[in-house]
Amino acid sequence: GKPENWDGERKLLVLTETAGLNEQELSEYCRENGLYVEQIERWREFAIAGTESGSLLTKGQRQEWQRDKKR
Repeated sequence: GKPENWDGERKLLVLTETAGLNEQELSEYCRENGLYVEQIERWREFAIAGTESGSLLTKGQRQEWQRDKKR
């Protein structure tokens, strides 16, 4: 399917595979995998924002964390 419809696990795999690549290597990776550099950059931004906001936790985990934090 379209890369924009990929699940989080597959997008995370792409982010992991491309983390250490320079601009030229990233462009090559994108061509080989039918992606755009902009897509990967956007996914990376969302991943970073997600870790900062705690959205990587499930609702239950967030509630538990909030309870522990209040103690």
